[in-house]
Amino acid sequence: MTETQVEAEMRIAMIAASWELDADEDRAYVAELSSVLSLDGHEVVLYAQRTTSGPPERKQTPHGYEVVQVPEKSGKPSKGSQFVDHVSDFARFLQREWAQRPPDVAHPHGRSSGLTVSTSRVPVVQTFHHGADTRASRPTHVDRSVGASADRVIASSAWEETKLLHLGVRRPKSAIVPRGIDVVRFRPDGPAAPRKLRPRVLALGDVVPVSGFDTMISALRWTPEVELVITGRILHPVPLQDTEVMRLLVLANDVGVSDRVHFTGRIARAQLPQLIRSADVVVRIPRFDPYGSAAIQAMACGVPVIATDVGALADVVVDGVTGTLVPLRDPRTLGLVLRDLLADATRREIHAIAGRDRACARFSWKRVLPEHLAVYRDAIANPQAVEARQDALKALEPESA
Repeated sequence: MTETQVEAEMRIAMIAASWELDADEDRAYVAELSSVLSLDGHEVVLYAQRTTSGPPERKQTPHGYEVVQVPEKSGKPSKGSQFVDHVSDFARFLQREWAQRPPDVAHPHGRSSGLTVSTSRVPVVQTFHHGADTRASRPTHVDRSVGASADRVIASSAWEETKLLHLGVRRPKSAIVPRGIDVVRFRPDGPAAPRKLRPRVLALGDVVPVSGFDTMISALRWTPEVELVITGRILHPVPLQDTEVMRLLVLANDVGVSDRVHFTGRIARAQLPQLIRSADVVVRIPRFDPYGSAAIQAMACGVPVIATDVGALADVVVDGVTGTLVPLRDPRTLGLVLRDLLADATRREIHAIAGRDRACARFSWKRVLPEHLAVYRDAIANPQAVEARQDALKALEPESA
């Protein structure tokens, strides 16, 4: 390592104050970002919420970063006034932790994480992680205060940057840095999961109404030979008792395609590339997608993508080049587009090659990591006064009343 590289190393604190309540996709991304930063030579500590009581636990991960699990005094997920207490306790823990040796920069993930560093003198780079269907949600004064008190704010897409404007975050303060992907793990060549002879369509996402799986099931009317594999988290511990699974199974039976619809539930991340490679087409048609991660993973594996023109998907999928964008909640159009794509091997191959190229060129960690580092360094070079951060913590009081 050169002297320049040594000088460029940073001590980075990842803050995940709602870790056990966060979506799987968000947790996986924070962990992978921490790993990539560590491999690049930076000292990374991930401070994560733990909904059990007891002293904080520390462990060094095999990926080079340290995890500090900060317990909640109540020993369970916090709500209402307990949430305020949890944020305050978490903030006090960080103050004690950093009293002698503060990090160079703190990167809170989510609103509650931003509140824990709202009075910190450490430079702050905020990521909100706007998950689920948040199009209709109105920003709260807490959101605005957290955004205002951060030195820089990272958006994962042009859509999210626009949402940040509604929070009062000015464009010079925000930076679009998409979610990175391991293009070595997600690649076209490699083992594929077993499959039947009929064409396979893979639909990725949590099994919830906003994922749009009902549209995909209805679209099977126009693709009579297709096998549909739905892969994602099922909220109920007993899948067949899950409300959304039952609704989709009833729909599949009504449409007459129940023999062609299969649920895998959540699968291990290590197995996901194999499953993607087993598909002829990956369909990602949610009502909303803030990150586009599933589409990026499919493109990196060289599998064509059909997606709705919403959220980050409009940035990720280049219509007619790496895949096809379709209207929201339009099963007939989806079915016809899918049928035509499955019948055209040449077009699928063109999409596969272009998708892989785009995934590597725009979303690989080789491209994305320097963008993260540039934002961190800018925050360190241009920190705000600590007084600006105090507004965020004060904003909690009227909200919790």
